[in-house]
Formats: sequence, C-alpha cells, structure tokens
Amino acid sequence: MGNLTSPSSAFVRAETAGQVDAVIQTMDAIDREVLALRHFEHLTNSETAWCWKCRTGGERPYVRALQKLKKILQVMPD
Repeated sequence: MGNLTSPSSAFVRAETAGQVDAVIQTMDAIDREVLALRHFEHLTNSETAWCWKCRTGGERPYVRALQKLKKILQVMPD
C-alpha cells in the first residue's frame, strides 16, 4: 500500500500535467517540437539542433525552449 498513489496526489499530478500542457500549447511551434524531440523522442541536444539545422555552438534550441517554458511557468499561479 505504501507505493500506491493516493487519490489526492493523483489529482494534483493530473492537474499539474494539464496546466503544463496548456502552457506548452501556447508556445511557438518550433519550441514545442524541440521539447517533444528531446523528451519524447529522446534525441540529444546535438541531434535536436541538427533536426532544425541550428548551429551547435552557442545557445541551443532546447535550452532556449526550456528557458521560455520556465519563464511562463514562473508567472503562473500556484
């Protein structure tokens, strides 16, 4: 029983996931795609950059997308 998720924890997790999904849907298509490539397709930063024909030096598209997501999530109410 100790490893089971409580109904309230499951609700909070589902609510948070819904909010994050809603935020991601407001992002630019390129940023959404970069996040999907990294988190769902499990591509590396270099592979993701290559997919978008970005230079591998300097700021990478994944880092930029994460920074945008973080900025949006910081202004969301708890």
